[in-house]
Amino acid sequence: MKDVIVIAFTCTCFSGCSVLDSGGDDLNVKPRFHTDRMAYTAMYYSHNDSPSPLGVVLTVDVSYTNKTRRSVYMSKCGRQPPAPVLQKRDAPNNEEEWTNAVGKICTAVLVHPVEVKPGETYTQTVKLWGSLVPNVVPHFSVPFEKILGDYRLVYKVYKSITVSDGYLVSLDDLAPLEERISNTFQIIETRRTTEN
Repeated sequence: MKDVIVIAFTCTCFSGCSVLDSGGDDLNVKPRFHTDRMAYTAMYYSHNDSPSPLGVVLTVDVSYTNKTRRSVYMSKCGRQPPAPVLQKRDAPNNEEEWTNAVGKICTAVLVHPVEVKPGETYTQTVKLWGSLVPNVVPHFSVPFEKILGDYRLVYKVYKSITVSDGYLVSLDDLAPLEERISNTFQIIETRRTTEN
């Protein structure tokens, strides 16, 4: 078993961005990330000779439609696709309190982000893996016995970038949280997997 998060994706990416800031209003509609379902099964790994879970895997299809008049930019995880953080709601019907469950450990490589132009849709399949074993990263912070519940994904989305001589210099103006989160969805069951 590999102690890593794997991000597999199918998406339309727009790299080599040269637009620095397209500006414009948001048409009173905040762009949101939408999952393909409202309920999911989390898979877990364990040794053949022990039922104790060692790691959790969650696969979610996500789409994002840019409903603004400006391009937006999603930072990549190194040279890989954008990697959201999975958060769990601390208490039912509490929209204010969320805990990070797991997120990919990304290298600090400044590469051109994914650009989503006005009216375009970006889609990807996110496969998140987190270890339940202490001192193994990335760590799934929610205890296995409390894994069922409400979750959301949080992305890094920026309103502008700075480019110099064709090279990305910086990602600028992080969008408000409400423009970077997915809808709330649930993990309703767990199931053991034998895949490596």
